Amino acid sequence: MSTERRMTSLWMGDLEPYMDEQFIMNAFVTMNEPILAVKLIKNKITGGPAGYCFVDFPSSEAANKALMRLNGKPMPGTNPSRRFKLNYSNYGRDSQHQEHSVFVGDLSPEVDDAALYSFFQRRYPTCKGARVVLDSAGNSRGYGFVRFASEQEQTSAMSEMQGAIGLGSKPIRVSIATPRNRRNDGGSYGQGGGGGGGGGGGSGYYQGQQQQQYQGYQDYYGG
Repeated sequence: MSTERRMTSLWMGDLEPYMDEQFIMNAFVTMNEPILAVKLIKNKITGGPAGYCFVDFPSSEAANKALMRLNGKPMPGTNPSRRFKLNYSNYGRDSQHQEHSVFVGDLSPEVDDAALYSFFQRRYPTCKGARVVLDSAGNSRGYGFVRFASEQEQTSAMSEMQGAIGLGSKPIRVSIATPRNRRNDGGSYGQGGGGGGGGGGGSGYYQGQQQQQYQGYQDYYGG
């Protein structure tokens, strides 16, 4: 997949066998997110569905908008209900571009990816994306991650957004999120030790939850 296509394409996982290209296209159109194409991936050994696909959008802005709006939301037409599981198609592949991420805790339940992204992107133009970590039922675990292209903006957010209000119903807490060794644990993130107020005794809990939720992301892009 070329670099240009990666920027306009999303990975979509947790697909059921009945979810073909037309079903997936209809799901996005129903949610007012028009797409160009769907490429279902087959298991190289069995030849059956691999459980994931790539979805092409007209632009990188359209892809990012769909990711922020739909990830974790119920997918129309599914019974029993399934949720969109989306990620950047180039997640973990752009090793030449270093990520600069922050952990954001104390999120109230109504905060989703789009709200978290918008809250930071308004202040930091290099904000590349945001992810609220969900449990198996699709409910927020109360924390997430925000990614920046600029290390300077990451550093600024660490101080300027500590205790910030206006996102959900309570102040947020912010600390550094450091990528762990991707080869060993699937590209999980951990919470840094010096992340401002509110770290305290709860950091071990949050670090464990972060690692659990991000474990295995790299497997989605395996050969």
